[in-house]
Amino acid sequence: MAESPITAAVFRDVVGAFASGVTVITTEREAKRYGMTASAFSSVSLDPPLVLVCINQSATTEAAVAGSGVFAVNILGEDQAPLASHFARAGSDKFAGVPTETGELGCPLLADALGTLECKVEQAVAGGTHSVFMGMVMSARTRAGEPLTYFRGDFGQFQLARDHPLTHAVRERLFNGSDPIGATLDPQRLSLELGTSMGEIQRALGSLFAEGLVGRDARGRLVLPQISEETLEEIFDARMAVELGAAELVCGKLRGADLAALRTEMEKAEAFIVDGHLKDIVGYAHANSRFHTTLVGLAGSRPLLDAYRQLSLPGILVRGLPAIAESEDRVPMANVDHRDIVEAYERGDLDDARAAIRRHTAHSKESHRRHAASSRRPLLG
Repeated sequence: MAESPITAAVFRDVVGAFASGVTVITTEREAKRYGMTASAFSSVSLDPPLVLVCINQSATTEAAVAGSGVFAVNILGEDQAPLASHFARAGSDKFAGVPTETGELGCPLLADALGTLECKVEQAVAGGTHSVFMGMVMSARTRAGEPLTYFRGDFGQFQLARDHPLTHAVRERLFNGSDPIGATLDPQRLSLELGTSMGEIQRALGSLFAEGLVGRDARGRLVLPQISEETLEEIFDARMAVELGAAELVCGKLRGADLAALRTEMEKAEAFIVDGHLKDIVGYAHANSRFHTTLVGLAGSRPLLDAYRQLSLPGILVRGLPAIAESEDRVPMANVDHRDIVEAYERGDLDDARAAIRRHTAHSKESHRRHAASSRRPLLG
């Protein structure tokens, strides 16, 4: 093999710029369990389901995988850096004190892993100091959570661009600002207004584009689009999920003052309905938002409240309305739903509260679909 002109130090430094997930490769051979931390893992094919792992030939796990013909990939979660460090060290019994289960192929599976894949070795190829094992996935499972990452020799956490605080700030600025539907977005202006770099703004806008909350016109410029029916219905579902979680936490446990606050916000929203019609679109949108914010906030869970606020519902819904003061009869129905939710909370009836929240979501979607069919614009929920 010809010698590379690139030194090991340079190669390591460049490859270190590639962030990856972290796994623990495990197997069992002759009644002994083996495991090691590895970031050199990749999916290869969906049909059939194939993956590959690269293991240093000096590692005892490499010989064990080659001998047993099976291995498991345990994908670690963001809170499992200590486990990654543990399996990266040499030791006689790395599994001591580590909760495990036995997989279908006999491999030890880390019980708390973010995901596991149990594989049969289909092919093994030598590659320099490592062996590359191609594995056919025979069983798989996962749980909710975020992955542990490896970058420049250190463990860290992965943050989706859509979850970045700046993305939230840009979303809030776009949908609660004064720009009309179809307006061309000015990244430089956003950069100045939010006090951050153009690169950060471009990344935030790219994330919002992927969500369908930013679009492109015929000339390729970023614009504030009409929200699609599919996106708005997904937002209604997300709101429902958050509110069901909040109800699960506190319905039947709230004090009188908390229940009174929820009723007050419900009545404030009702005040915008006169003779069965909506008279102030913007005012109702924000009163409606305050009701839902209060409903979620009573759970006392910052993550749930943040999740609701990140939906930017008031601005998104207002921008989808026609510039008229009249609306269809489903807005009064929304307030009936609000009242049903409040009364279920006051009775401490969790089943009724959940049913009212689901009913409200269905009415919001139905209202949106009916109005969109006639005017191609979504309606308040």
